[in-house]
Amino acid sequence: MNRATIRIVGAAAVLVALTSTLLAVFAPSLSLQYGLPPAGALMEAGLPAARLVAVLAAAGAVGCLLTAAVLVPGEANGLVSPLGYGGLCLARWFALAQGVASFAVAALSVAENSGIGPGAMLGDAGALLAGLEQIQPAVGWLVSGLLALAIAVLAHWALSWRSAVGLLLLALLAQLPCTLTAATNAQRSHDIAGDALALHVLGAVLWSGCAAATVVLAARGAADQRVRRRGNLLATGCLVLVGTSGVIS
Repeated sequence: MNRATIRIVGAAAVLVALTSTLLAVFAPSLSLQYGLPPAGALMEAGLPAARLVAVLAAAGAVGCLLTAAVLVPGEANGLVSPLGYGGLCLARWFALAQGVASFAVAALSVAENSGIGPGAMLGDAGALLAGLEQIQPAVGWLVSGLLALAIAVLAHWALSWRSAVGLLLLALLAQLPCTLTAATNAQRSHDIAGDALALHVLGAVLWSGCAAATVVLAARGAADQRVRRRGNLLATGCLVLVGTSGVIS
């Protein structure tokens, strides 16, 4: 892991800590709004922190896979380049972090909607499984976590450009369960709002991953004209997608 990657991960950690603290202190308690007992500081700070870690790790995994599949040209024999292979190796860890954080979001979502504390929920497997069956957002995060773990495992054997592209598509697919089970899809005109939210999240994750990958490649002196051109085209398309889907939503 080079210095640019370490700095990006460090900045993400500071962002997670700051966001979770601010939400825990100033945001209204959803448990109280539901008419349930107070969730406590662990829930109020832990749930947004876990959600943010999952999103940032997803962007990191997508950025690493973009390096192998899109930004850096592969070898003539169909294998990924050395930089692309480095991206695949790093994608394993980001995908693992995404999977663990997604599982945490699923468990904490069950605790939030049931009024049971996180500690008691983890000690009651029956209540946790029942909540995962009944609470759709928790199911979405659970499925997303399983797909992320699949990426972490499959990346160990990925060497070709085709396999990198397949993992990239799987990483983007892993973002959809969370959006398709979000509260947006339970509101009026949910068909339009839900589709717009899915496109919004995909565009944001792609843009964030592309930006991080380009910064890391530039820090390593590997961002030549071809890499910059591909990164600019992808980032521009993603920003248009994010803006358009946001207006529609």
